Amino acid sequence: MLVRRVVESRGHDVHVCETAEDALVAHAERHFQIMVVDWMLPGIDGVEFCRRLRMNPANQDVVILMVTGQDSSEALSMVLEAGATDFMPKSLTAAHMATRIAVAEASAREKARRRVAETALSVAKAEFQTIFESIPDAVVFTDIDRRILRMNPAFASLFGYSEFEVLGRRADQVLRVVPRGRTQARFDVRVDEGVEQRGRTEWICQPKGGGELTIDALWTEVRNPRGQVSGLLGIFRDVTEHVALRARLQVADRMASMGTLAAGVAHEINNPLTFIMGNLNFLAGELAELSGPRPSPRMEELSLTIQEALEGSSRVHDIVKELRTFARGSDDQEIGPVDVAAVMESTLSMAKNHIKHKAQVSKDYQSVAAVHADPGKLGQVFLNLVVNAAQALPDGQLDQHWIRLGIRQVASEVLISVADTGPGISPDAQSHIFDPFYTTKPVGEGTGLGLAICHSIVNQMGGEIVLESELGKGTCFTVRLPASSPEAPAARPGT
Repeated sequence: MLVRRVVESRGHDVHVCETAEDALVAHAERHFQIMVVDWMLPGIDGVEFCRRLRMNPANQDVVILMVTGQDSSEALSMVLEAGATDFMPKSLTAAHMATRIAVAEASAREKARRRVAETALSVAKAEFQTIFESIPDAVVFTDIDRRILRMNPAFASLFGYSEFEVLGRRADQVLRVVPRGRTQARFDVRVDEGVEQRGRTEWICQPKGGGELTIDALWTEVRNPRGQVSGLLGIFRDVTEHVALRARLQVADRMASMGTLAAGVAHEINNPLTFIMGNLNFLAGELAELSGPRPSPRMEELSLTIQEALEGSSRVHDIVKELRTFARGSDDQEIGPVDVAAVMESTLSMAKNHIKHKAQVSKDYQSVAAVHADPGKLGQVFLNLVVNAAQALPDGQLDQHWIRLGIRQVASEVLISVADTGPGISPDAQSHIFDPFYTTKPVGEGTGLGLAICHSIVNQMGGEIVLESELGKGTCFTVRLPASSPEAPAARPGT
């Protein structure tokens, strides 16, 4: 009754239980913050009551005062080990008892405050974990010795490592960086007190599975509440596609400038070239008349010189023509239904002199629909492909080499193929074969514009041109064009 009076005088609601069993049931219903428990109880005693109460983690914040008449150190140690917060001798006066209750109240408030803080911390940790795992960029934390402490799933996905494989290892052992130019990996970030160090670089990294990735990497220092550097935070983004796109845009920009330049150069060269070729032809004719039927060796040498000059001028004229074609836009096209077989036959007539001493020609023309195209430009594509096939073959081996021409229709596409039995194209060259000014021919024999022009023309017609080649087994270019109608004409006899 004394305890009850003292507790109620401090503004608390008091619930009195006769036995420890009753107290456990009542606590399950109401969850008391402070308990004053007599050691000597019927049934379960106070010490066992403490043990059973503390078995539930939810009861760790309950303040328990054990009332006992024992004062030996052994008895008091047993009480505290059982889970009591403090003890209260039965001989205390009301004033001393109030003091003990006040201490218990302070302890209960501290436990409640700590519980709220722990709950808030737990929620914050869960939120941080969710955010950390949801970041699309690869993130890694290291200690001051650059040993990895934590990584997010994006890091594992990007570099191919599991958490088990990287935790505790140095970052430079996991991130296999290939220096790019003068750029170096910022694993040697200087740690200066009071000075924040940041490093952003672009790396070529080798992930666990092989290959290479271009990575935009940002390193920054992590500081503790005292401002001391405690580690590093690394953020990595895969920019491989971005870098490739940037390179393609740079090439496109250069080619746009080159097209403008080519048009101007072609125009400036063409005018004086016309006069040069005209004068050379005039000189050749006059020299032939002056030489008579039996020209002297000196006159023959002059005629040969003029002829070589004419051949060189003709070569320059062809280059100028290709430059003008390369620079010309798509507005000059004469679009209409085109019979691809007729265009191919016309092409063979023009390319006959290039082919006749190098290869036999086989044709496999199936019945196909017309294509919506410019016949002149389509003939230019076919001529370039046929002449290239012939030039890839050696002279004097007519019976050993073939140029095979194929025309067929697959669904709504017409496929035109030009294949040769030449030496083939290396894999390195194949990746550049459609680049302007790139050529596999010897110096002076190719401008590198032919296939680039073909590629541009076919793209303008809504199609594509595909290369298949293997060293030692030949090359095949296939032009795929959309059919202007699904119906195909009857096959030509003899094709």
